[in-house]
Amino acid sequence: MKYIKTLFIHNRKPFSKIKKHTKNKKINKICSILIFSLLYAISIQLFEVKTKKPFKGRIFLCTSYNNEAEVAYIHIWRIYDYIYKFIFVTSNRTHSGLPKNFTFKPYEENIKPYMDKIDIIYYNDGCNKNEYPNYDEVWCTEMCQRDYAKIYIEKHYIATEEDLLIVVDIDEILTREGIKYIIQNPPKDYYFI
Repeated sequence: MKYIKTLFIHNRKPFSKIKKHTKNKKINKICSILIFSLLYAISIQLFEVKTKKPFKGRIFLCTSYNNEAEVAYIHIWRIYDYIYKFIFVTSNRTHSGLPKNFTFKPYEENIKPYMDKIDIIYYNDGCNKNEYPNYDEVWCTEMCQRDYAKIYIEKHYIATEEDLLIVVDIDEILTREGIKYIIQNPPKDYYFI
C-alpha cells in the first residue's frame, strides 16, 4: 500500500503508473509459470531417459509375399541388422486364387547372403470367413496369412512380451531411422501406422 500511496501523492498520472505496474506483475507471473512448466517438462524427460529400460527383445518382421523379389530385397538389406527374423508368408495361390510358385527370381543371388534371417512359411488355407466375415476373399486371405505369421512365431520362437512383431505389406519399406525409433520407443501395446 505504501507504493500505491506514494504514486498518488507524487505523480500527476497515478492510474497509468498503477496499471503499468499491475501489467508487469501479470507478465512476470505468466513468465514464471511458463518457465516452471518448461523446467518441469524437461525434468520429466530427463527422468524418463534415465529410467527407460533398454530394448532387449527381438524384432520379427512379417509380410505376405507374392513373388515381389525386388521389393523384398530392398526391404531385407535395408533393415537386416535390426531384424531378428523376416517372416515371409506365401501360398501356392495368389490372393485372387491363381496358381503360383514361390521364387525370389531374379534376386536369388542378392538375397542369398541374408537367408539366415528369413523364414518362408506357406499358408494355403485361404480365407477364414468365421474370423473375417466382413472382408472379401482377397483381404480375408491376407488377414489370415498375417494371423498365421503370428501363430508361427509364437510356436517356433516362443515369443515373449519383450519381442516386437512388425506387420507390413511388402512395399511398405521401413527405414533404419524408423526401426531405431521403434527400438528406442517400444510401444506399450502396438503402433498402427
